[in-house]
Amino acid sequence: MNWIGFFPSTWNPIIAFVRLFNSESQIASKAISDIIILLIIALVLYFIGWALKCTLSSLNEIGQYLSALKKDANDSEVLENIESSNLYLFRELSRYFIQIASRDGTNQIWTRRTVDAAEILRDSALSPDFT
Repeated sequence: MNWIGFFPSTWNPIIAFVRLFNSESQIASKAISDIIILLIIALVLYFIGWALKCTLSSLNEIGQYLSALKKDANDSEVLENIESSNLYLFRELSRYFIQIASRDGTNQIWTRRTVDAAEILRDSALSPDFT
């Protein structure tokens, strides 16, 4: 297979545009091919850049959630991080917490959810742009 046909004869779009108005039909048709190939390459690079930007932004947001939920933190620290956080899912989650005092005289306070996890982690909350 001849792979050279997949690449433009010139990487300069201005030269390709000038060749478009050449009187020889072979040069003009090659210029059209060059312009189309350059446009496709530009679109591919644009969408790769857009995908990288979205990926980095998602990783940044996930990092904010993971920093609030440290591995070595105990339950009370995690609960305090969730309640003091300004992140969207944590605000949603903290709305459904209630604190229940223990009746056995130990003065413990238990934190419980008032709704099922499926209600908090619904698709419209996790990905509002896709639902």
